[in-house]
Amino acid sequence: MSQIIVPHTRLHPKTNKEIKKSIQRLLDGADNQFRQKGKATKRQTTEYGYIFRKLRQGDNSFTPFPDELVELCSLALKELSDKTNLKLPSVEDIIQRGNCIVSDYETGDELAPHIDYDEARAKCRGEDLSFYFGESIIGVVLEADESGKLYIQPSSKERHHNPHKAQKIDEQDGSVFLLHGKARHDFEHGVTPISKKRLSVTFRTIEWRDGNPRDLNQPLPGS
Repeated sequence: MSQIIVPHTRLHPKTNKEIKKSIQRLLDGADNQFRQKGKATKRQTTEYGYIFRKLRQGDNSFTPFPDELVELCSLALKELSDKTNLKLPSVEDIIQRGNCIVSDYETGDELAPHIDYDEARAKCRGEDLSFYFGESIIGVVLEADESGKLYIQPSSKERHHNPHKAQKIDEQDGSVFLLHGKARHDFEHGVTPISKKRLSVTFRTIEWRDGNPRDLNQPLPGS
């Protein structure tokens, strides 16, 4: 497989250390954690903004972003804007109409290969979703693992990690990456099994298929 360019950069180590501490404190006091126990996806998640599993059920409740995540979002976007000329969402785009998922991986956890719902996939698995995720998927790895790494691979129906076709992303503490364009829409991404611990944060915007941004207090189209 030819190498797919995934723009990535890194937070300053001191900054990352401080942010990691603040996010960990946030998680320690969070009451909205969710344990995924799927066959190929295992991790502890905490979501803010529009929450994916709730949106799929017609619940458009919005959980405001904590200050710690607003700061991290701003830092990540600044680092990426210095690295690439691609058009990125603004901090306001994300924290006012987006989604943030904090993923805490422990030994043996992993993330099955998948493509985040885009406009072409808003209809899939028998669902007719009124929303999809925007063009840019922004990730920050606050604590990297020795063996558990983000990877991308060509999309397939098997939905399992293919080590012969997968392209691993070099991760370090503070790594910031962007899935955009071909890497976003044509390639699956996942995380290989964790040996010790991996803590990451993903930022995404939410788009609506009717083309109108939704007011936080208004119901989803068709709900």
